[in-house]
Amino acid sequence: MKKQKGKNKTTKNVKNTKTNKNSRKAVSNRAPTTTKSKKASTAVQGKKTNNATSERQRRIQEAALRRERSKKKKYAVIYTLLVVFSITAALMATVVIFFKVESITVSGNTRYTTEQIIADSGIELRMNMFNLPSKEAQETLKEKYTYIESVDIKRKLPTGIEIVITEEKPLGFVKTDNGYTIIAQSGKVLETNSVNISGMPMIKGLDVSGMQQGDYIDNNAATQKQFGILKTVYSEMEKVGHSDYDIIDLMDVYNIKLYYQDKYEVILGSESEMDYKAAGLKKLFEEELTGFKGVINVSEPSNISTRSMSFEDYRTQVQKNAGFEEITDVEPQTEK
Repeated sequence: MKKQKGKNKTTKNVKNTKTNKNSRKAVSNRAPTTTKSKKASTAVQGKKTNNATSERQRRIQEAALRRERSKKKKYAVIYTLLVVFSITAALMATVVIFFKVESITVSGNTRYTTEQIIADSGIELRMNMFNLPSKEAQETLKEKYTYIESVDIKRKLPTGIEIVITEEKPLGFVKTDNGYTIIAQSGKVLETNSVNISGMPMIKGLDVSGMQQGDYIDNNAATQKQFGILKTVYSEMEKVGHSDYDIIDLMDVYNIKLYYQDKYEVILGSESEMDYKAAGLKKLFEEELTGFKGVINVSEPSNISTRSMSFEDYRTQVQKNAGFEEITDVEPQTEK
């Protein structure tokens, strides 16, 4: 029994020894594989490191290029600004040195002398053409001269200045206790206590009491309605070529009348349909009123009527109705 046990132990030792030998062989066989893996891993890491380095270098190069481009743009902008500034400065110097006023002319003025207009404009010879007191000149001339409606300062290069005057157009006059007040088409009071009313119609029914030269009728609430009607009548009659009436009677705004010297008394009625009334009057003048004197009623454009009168009767009626004593003493023409 003891011999059998000893034999078993020996067998076990031999088996263990073989096992250990096999294990060492297995380990020695696996060792080369582990080394290859380590080498491969090291190669991959090295490649990644190289790629990262290349990426950083690329980014650094791109950043450098961007900085270079930015610098070039800044220099280009600065250079452009310097060029523009230099050109502007040169142009301004040219204007200041060369563009001097050498001549001043005035056009459109019929009531004031050229010397008056130039002196009061404040524009003088040797002034810079592009630095004139244009606004001040316009305001000063309009304020000082009531017949001036607008002023335009024009440059006539290289050295000329033209002052263009637009004058107010008289619309008519209103008879007052102190003389005549002349009204412009704009509503401006051109003159008070005037004695020169040649070629202007009389306006009846327009209250201008208390108004001074340079005032505007449109700013007077009491006369706004009458003046509005006056402008409408004048405008429509001017369109048909018959604004040469001698009297416009606005005493009753619902029974407006026009008087054409020794010829016609025209009853317009109210201001409504004034364009049709003016057209009807034009047609009547052109076609049917040869040698006619008397009253024409166009208050109803669709039913125009006339009433013939002798010269003396017509003159008496005009003096009675319109209060116009200055009708020209013209003998009536013989009616055919």
